[in-house]
Amino acid sequence: MPKTPVRATESARTDNPYQTTEARPYGGVAPAGEFDIGTAIRDGLRLAKDNFGLWLGGTFVFGIVGMIAAVTVIGFFVALPVLFWGYIRFCLNIFDGKAAIGDIFSGFSRFGAVLGPMLVLFILYSLLGVLSQSVQIAGDVLGSSLLSGLGGLVNLVFTFAVLVRLYFGGYYLVDKDISAFESMEASWSATGSIKVRMIGFSALSGLVAMSGILLLGIGVLFTSGVATMAWTSAYRQMNPQS
Repeated sequence: MPKTPVRATESARTDNPYQTTEARPYGGVAPAGEFDIGTAIRDGLRLAKDNFGLWLGGTFVFGIVGMIAAVTVIGFFVALPVLFWGYIRFCLNIFDGKAAIGDIFSGFSRFGAVLGPMLVLFILYSLLGVLSQSVQIAGDVLGSSLLSGLGGLVNLVFTFAVLVRLYFGGYYLVDKDISAFESMEASWSATGSIKVRMIGFSALSGLVAMSGILLLGIGVLFTSGVATMAWTSAYRQMNPQS
């Protein structure tokens, strides 16, 4: 029978935080569909600190190549989704202790299988974003401040009630190798019992990411890494690596 993973001490670290070992460095396995916010933030801080150079290098490569791809219509629809797939894989691999900057381009080795689902996921997220802002857009077009204000409220409610619960869709798509619709369904289902927690975690991680501004903006490079890896920890708590 497999051993039950246990929380690691600082002196007993292994590469994979959720592998079946006597000790591991990050997090703990939460009940199915649950994660602990404090654990996620602590994991994010440790992972960002221990892997800052790797994370920054991968993020820089992703950003530069992504911007180049985005300036052309073909690159935006053909290359960018595959790069996003690779970046999610890169973040998961950092958590699992086996990341390399080359992970950013790993989706291109499975181009045909990766592009379709990621492109559909892009489109679904975009449509939901437009739907969320539709009332506010209508108010701006009609020049109605009342409608625009109402639209802002609708957008806020929609974001925290719907969009936040779908945030793990990309992780599910990459990690489980499933379709865009299945990944969004998986994210929605997994967060069904933790709606309030998702709202709190989303707000807290956003504050963490922006807190770097207090250090003349330079700290954003680190705090955005903390927030990114905190979300990765939250996903891995719910879905330990097999």
